[in-house]
Amino acid sequence: MMQNSWQRHFLFNCKMFRKGFIWRSLHRGALFHAYSQAFFPKKQNFQEALFTKEQMNELETFLKQNWKPTKDQVEIKFARSSGPGGQNVNKINTKVTVSLPLENLRPIFPSFLLRHICTCQELRRFRVNDQLQIQSQATRTQSKNIEDALTRLANLLQDVAKSLYIAPTSPEKKKRLSALKEYANTKRLDEKKKKSLKKSSRRVCID
Repeated sequence: MMQNSWQRHFLFNCKMFRKGFIWRSLHRGALFHAYSQAFFPKKQNFQEALFTKEQMNELETFLKQNWKPTKDQVEIKFARSSGPGGQNVNKINTKVTVSLPLENLRPIFPSFLLRHICTCQELRRFRVNDQLQIQSQATRTQSKNIEDALTRLANLLQDVAKSLYIAPTSPEKKKRLSALKEYANTKRLDEKKKKSLKKSSRRVCID
């Protein structure tokens, strides 16, 4: 396999290390930084790498709407409920299964959020044949179970959307970070001056 000059140079210096030689140019920050950037590139934040500022604004607008699915947007099926409830659970189909087709979300949800919903691990056990399914048998009536299932479905999608949202940095936080950065820079320069004075005091003047 052909090797470029960077790889040959890097492998040569690795051999020098194994033999016990000191690589003088390693102490030069520029070359070491170049190697570190070439072989260990800086990783980006997940959200920063995938989503733009405009998409974050879309997501913020969507979260403010507090969206909740309606009965017209879902498919509802009923079945016999299990557990406590006496004769009622044996006579009436109170268990509710609410199915929300993902196609119905296209005109409502931002496109990048919908793509994430179709692939994220958090919703894996709720996705069935391009639909999101929620079951509810918490109460003894169909109407209350339908309302419970719709609420749980809305909360589930809201939680997924909130997990992607990155709030913009407030002016107060920016000011605080700027002050900390300035303090750290001033402290670094003071330490540098102290070291310089210490070195200069060790010098011997020869007439």
